[in-house]
Amino acid sequence: MIVLAAQRGDESAFTDIYRYFADPLGGYVARRVSGEDIEDVVSDVWVKITQSLQTYAPKEGGSFRAWFWRVAMTVVVDYYRKKKPETPMEDMDLPSLVDGMGDTPETPLEEYQRAQLSTRLHDAISTLPNGQRDIIEMSFLQDLTHAEISEITGKSEGNIRIIKMRALRDMRRLWETKPENSTED
Repeated sequence: MIVLAAQRGDESAFTDIYRYFADPLGGYVARRVSGEDIEDVVSDVWVKITQSLQTYAPKEGGSFRAWFWRVAMTVVVDYYRKKKPETPMEDMDLPSLVDGMGDTPETPLEEYQRAQLSTRLHDAISTLPNGQRDIIEMSFLQDLTHAEISEITGKSEGNIRIIKMRALRDMRRLWETKPENSTED
């Protein structure tokens, strides 16, 4: 297992872990932290992972991926404890679910439509309470299972499913009530 090799000091194993998590971690932090602090917080996560890796021991049914994201969430929470937020987390930039996904738009019209969709998704996600938003992001952006989200949040898998269902329902209602060509209130 790659984690065991990294714990034994195998640099190539740690490099593989880094490559696997680097982009998703950057996106996760960028959705929660203001622009000038993103790199610092990402670095803090990697320092914490490096320091904690030796003591990582999977719980029964637990996964390294869930442990990794729990560490990342803790570092972000610590960041806000140390620095009083200048803006509420709800107002921070939240990249849409479609940015960087799929093919590059071929025409200006496709680029415009993608931007409109991105804005609508951003608006819908940003209206969710923090707990719902976190679960939607972990599920769809980080591709975590209900079991992994449960391990990270300490909530039961059934509770995760219910929260996710309610968040999607709320987003759908907002989506249906807000005209497609409207991106402003």
